Amino acid sequence: MRQNPDFIMTDVADNHVLVPVGEAAANFKSIINLNDMGQTIWNMLENETTLDEILKNILAEYDVSEQQARTDIEAFVTKLRETGCITE
Repeated sequence: MRQNPDFIMTDVADNHVLVPVGEAAANFKSIINLNDMGQTIWNMLENETTLDEILKNILAEYDVSEQQARTDIEAFVTKLRETGCITE
């Protein structure tokens, strides 16, 4: 999976957000707020990656249990899939 190029990350009032551009802007009338971990995951999705690779990097960078990290990553990736922010 990787980023859909029709979505970009930008900073708005000290918040990281995903916003649609191009064709996606016509169909997606919202933004997605990202916390620090969400920003890290989004940056990793710049290149083709897997859930296991994301989990490995999150565990190395954040003080979080493997179970909690896996749960959070899966929920975030599901949201990104549902909104079309990533491609498979």
